[in-house]
Amino acid sequence: MDELVHDLASALEQTSEQNKLGELWEEMALSPRQQRRQLRKRRGRKRRSDFTHLAEHTCCYSEASESSLDEATKDCREVAPVTNFSDSDDTMVAKRHPALNAIVKS
Repeated sequence: MDELVHDLASALEQTSEQNKLGELWEEMALSPRQQRRQLRKRRGRKRRSDFTHLAEHTCCYSEASESSLDEATKDCREVAPVTNFSDSDDTMVAKRHPALNAIVKS
């Protein structure tokens, strides 16, 4: 019985070592560019959430009186046309692919 336990433990250790060696070999075989790409895939891409994006462009107003509400609405109307709501990804696509520029703008 002790021999079986010992054999099983050594087999598991060998399998574990082989897996680690396989992973190391794969990483060594990749070029630096592929290694960076692999890391990005593992980490995932951090995207800006819509909530934080909208929070930057919302107008703040107090509920003290209707006049302050009217002033805040007026301020929002003045600021909104001036503000550029484009996403950096959209501008990058437009620069790289001018044919898609019309699609991105619409």
